[in-house]
Amino acid sequence: MYYWSCILFHRRMLGERGPQDESHLNAVSKIIGLLHYRYQHVSGKFYHGRAILAIFMAAIETPDPDQRSWLLERLNELREYMGECGWLCSTAEKILRVQIKPGVPWIDLAEYIQL
Repeated sequence: MYYWSCILFHRRMLGERGPQDESHLNAVSKIIGLLHYRYQHVSGKFYHGRAILAIFMAAIETPDPDQRSWLLERLNELREYMGECGWLCSTAEKILRVQIKPGVPWIDLAEYIQL
């Protein structure tokens, strides 16, 4: 799951604008599938907290509103687990508020978080 998250993260950080290609859509699909499996078979914030980057990246990358909702719910469940989880949850919500508007298909993560 971390591998797929890194693919999406680097796309956003390196500013590869434009529609997602097949590898990025595949990465989102793999992450979501693995997260659904994980949430069905493993319980506890400790285990789910370890997948926080994958949840975050899939939430801001998925074109599917139902999956996005499910991923945001998972982020909200982990909001209080660690400070980083809370930050990623609020950052995803802020990015999606802007990103889902018509004409704004993509937010450059590097510009947004100003590392």
